[in-house]
Amino acid sequence: MVHKNVRSVDGEQVGSIVAVLGDEIHVGTQGPRSQYRIPKQNVARFGGAKVRLDTPVGEIGRFAVAG
Repeated sequence: MVHKNVRSVDGEQVGSIVAVLGDEIHVGTQGPRSQYRIPKQNVARFGGAKVRLDTPVGEIGRFAVAG
């Protein structure tokens, strides 16, 4: 799953998976580097090179990693 593209439920690019940590996926972004720890329960589906979340892009910030 590492390096797969991650998209929100509304089709917006969130980032790419950089690690799988227990019951979370660690997602990093390009540009202004943001990182998210997203629970696997928020993955709606995955296949090919994409992972689709069940969360709209406007709510992704709640998974942000401080730092």
